[in-house]
Amino acid sequence: MQILLPLDRQLSIDSEALKQSHSEREFVIFDEALRILFEAENETIVELSIHINEAKVFYSDDPYKFLEQQSEHLWELKRSAIIGQVFNSSIVMNNGHKNFLKILVHYEQESISERNSEEKSSDEDVLPSFLPLSFPGINHTTQDPVETQIDSTEVTFPIHALLNVRLRNVALSSLHFIYSSLDFQASKACETLMNKYNISNLTLHLDKIDYELVRKSTSAKINPVCPLTLPLTLESWNSCSISYKLPQTKSLEPHRVRVTLNYNVVATPHNFVVNTSWEADIALKKQNVPTLPVSQPTSLLATPMFSPSVKFASSVNSLVANRLNNVRFRFLTSKVMCKKGRKLTLFLQIMNSSQSQLDMVVYHTSSVPQNPGQYPIDREYQLRKRWQKTTEGIILLSNDYKLPLILPGETYCAELHFVAIREGYYHGLPGLKILDLNTQEIMNIGSTVSILVE
Repeated sequence: MQILLPLDRQLSIDSEALKQSHSEREFVIFDEALRILFEAENETIVELSIHINEAKVFYSDDPYKFLEQQSEHLWELKRSAIIGQVFNSSIVMNNGHKNFLKILVHYEQESISERNSEEKSSDEDVLPSFLPLSFPGINHTTQDPVETQIDSTEVTFPIHALLNVRLRNVALSSLHFIYSSLDFQASKACETLMNKYNISNLTLHLDKIDYELVRKSTSAKINPVCPLTLPLTLESWNSCSISYKLPQTKSLEPHRVRVTLNYNVVATPHNFVVNTSWEADIALKKQNVPTLPVSQPTSLLATPMFSPSVKFASSVNSLVANRLNNVRFRFLTSKVMCKKGRKLTLFLQIMNSSQSQLDMVVYHTSSVPQNPGQYPIDREYQLRKRWQKTTEGIILLSNDYKLPLILPGETYCAELHFVAIREGYYHGLPGLKILDLNTQEIMNIGSTVSILVE
């Protein structure tokens, strides 16, 4: 039993050519138009599972439903299974070289005695009218049944995501339009890939970019504001943006769009074909409605005091949107000690008990909140100095960290990397925030962790 992932998608069923192409593969690209083949001469596949990192993204105890026979001993996993299950997971490949793809096969080995018994039975079927003869004094030996033995084999490859894509939206109320910007950028993994595998040249060629407005079972293609000439070529650290114009509804209901990309990754001397498609809601950022201050006693001796609208240290630990009010954030280690200038890793656990999937980004900011006039000048100055000291003393290395889609009922643990550049005790990280890409809400998540920097 052999598992083959050939680099060349155009190869025929030539076993030796497929094995040679498989031996040249060193990694897999996420959403790659992958061919997964199984060469089984005397084996029967009983279980097939595919894992991305620790998550099992495909499993079947009746794998032949998902296999197509290419020759007498060669089977190939259907493309629909790869697109619909393997790469349609909630795992976003944003950890560089730390991701891996594992294919595990359990199979039965057909024994020689079983084949001989099958050949013998086929010979007996030639003369069905004759009965076997038995003579006294002659003992006929019978073979003991052979126990079925289950063996397994697996292959593992690193898996990389080389293209970062995001949607940015802005509404022009006076013109009743929404401008949606589709941004592309060659990810940092391109540099990692080139250095790790000694690739001299790596480019991404975008051959197809479709932006469609989806409404129930129908869809309509939207053309970009500026004419687009394909293919687009991206090299390491390159980026580009494509703008689209959508109508703005009176009730400000979100639009549902589908983005489809087909591109080639040219890593000399190999070429990888990548096809990907996903849907997203174009939701406008909610406008902040000012709240009226609480009524104060009408007394000459009472001085009106109002709580500030922007707090310097927030204790919020869950999203406040109605449909996401059951999401919880918790650091696995709430009290941490580290050395100045050393790398610090914190694990953030996200528990989604809501009925909606989460699409979020973790980032860190050192900008001071703007709240002039809400404190006396000396008090405001002290708070700003304290804010700057707290937010600039510890820096988030993995800034703008895109989390995977967290489905309802799932729990995800994000690995956040920091570096401390100033000694002291930090009772929280007020600059650490999370952005919900669906509702455009921003919230603080760093209030539950305390760090001592020596």
